[in-house]
Amino acid sequence: MKWILGIFAGVGLVFFLVGGYMAYQTLQFRMDSVKTTGEVVDLVGDETYKPVVVFETADGQEIMFHGSVGSSPPSYDIGERVQVYYQPAEPNRARIGGFLEGWFFAVAFLGFGGGFFLVGMVPMWRMWSGEVRLQRLRQSGQRLSVRLTRVERNQSVSVNGRHPYRLVSEWQNPQDKKLYVYYSKNLWVDPDPFIPDDRMLDVYVDIDNYKKYAMDTSFIPKRA
Repeated sequence: MKWILGIFAGVGLVFFLVGGYMAYQTLQFRMDSVKTTGEVVDLVGDETYKPVVVFETADGQEIMFHGSVGSSPPSYDIGERVQVYYQPAEPNRARIGGFLEGWFFAVAFLGFGGGFFLVGMVPMWRMWSGEVRLQRLRQSGQRLSVRLTRVERNQSVSVNGRHPYRLVSEWQNPQDKKLYVYYSKNLWVDPDPFIPDDRMLDVYVDIDNYKKYAMDTSFIPKRA
C-alpha cells in the first residue's frame, strides 16, 4: 500500500515541480520583455487553431509570430487586438499575453501535481502520525483492554476501488459512564483470521483526554 501512495506522491511532486518551473520561466520572460499590443491576422491549423500575430517594436520593426497554444474553437478572432511580450534584443522571441498562452500549462501542471501529491502524502502522513501517536501513548498513556465490536470497511477511503478494513471497539468509562468509540488505522488485509479468540484489543489513551487514542494492531501482519 505504501509503495502505491509513494508513486502517487512522487509523480505528483514531479508534475508540481515542472509546473513551478514553467511558471517561473513565464514570469522571468515577462519581466525581461517589452509589453505592447499586436493584432491577430490569421488562424492556422486543421483541428486546432493557433493565432498568427503581428506587432510593431519600439523602433518600428514589424514582427510576425505564431501563438504557442492551439484550440478548437479558436480562442482569438482575426482582427482581435492582443497583448504581446517580446524580448528587446530578440523581438522574434515574442509571446501573447493572457492566461491561456502564459499560465495555462503551468497552472495545469501545478494543480495536477499538487492533487496527486496530496493523494499520496495525506494517507502516508496519517499512517506515520498514527504510529508516532501509538508509541507516545504506549509510554505516557493508559492501556485499555476493550472488546472488538465489529470489523467494517472504511467507505470514506478508496484506493484503486478498494476500501480498507478497520476495527471498531466501544468502551464505557466506569467513572463518568460516557461511551467511547475507538477505531483502528486503515487495514489493507482482512483482519478476521488474526483477531484474538477473546476478541480483546489494546487501546492506549491519553489519561487527560480519552478521545485521544491509538489502537494497537501489531498482531495483524502488514501486506507485502
